[in-house]
Parts: sequence; structure tokens; C-alpha cells
Amino acid sequence: MKTFVWATTQIESWHRWVDAPEQYAYLRNSHRHMFHVKVELSVDGLDREVEFIDLKHRVGKWCEDLQSTSEFASGTSCEHMARYVLDAVDEYYGPDRGIIVTVSEDGENGATVIK
Repeated sequence: MKTFVWATTQIESWHRWVDAPEQYAYLRNSHRHMFHVKVELSVDGLDREVEFIDLKHRVGKWCEDLQSTSEFASGTSCEHMARYVLDAVDEYYGPDRGIIVTVSEDGENGATVIK
């Protein structure tokens, strides 16, 4: 059996899909979303090995760090954002943990990456 703890956060931001196909050409323009981020992290113990609120604060910081980059403004996808957060979680908490990161636009559509 595996145990995961999880935390969520939201970050308001603007992005665009530079290479959107013609039928979605409007997405090439900068537009606003509330990005919903959920991180699930495997733990060995059953008594707050990883404190939820610490995880939440770290995830929020990593999202803000990504948002401040020119790469984000030029067209970051949910897939890219999820991978960025997964890599940050992996680096901070160690490579021997299962990690699941889900990022959605407005809580409706999104992407999940799993390690």
C-alpha cells in the first residue's frame, strides 16, 4: 500500500498558446486563467512526515517563480507548468518519492504528470 499527502493552490496568471491552430487562433493572444495546482507526494509514515501546509507554501512559491519567468509569459502550457512543479518537488523532497502533479485552467481542463 502507498500513502500520499497532497496540497493544492491557485495562481492567477496570463498566458498564450503561440502555435495554436487556426480554429483556436484566439488562444494565441494573452488570456487570463486561474491555474489550479495539486501536488501529491508519497510518504512512508502516517503522521505528517511532510506537513501539508509546508507543501502548499512551497508549491505556491514554485508557481510564482515560474510565473515570473519570460518563458511563462511567452506560452507556458499546463503540461509545462506541471513538469516544472514536479521537478521542483523532486529536487526538494528527494528522488525516491512518488510524485503526481496536476495543473488545470480554471479547474476545468488540464494535465497531470507522474513520477
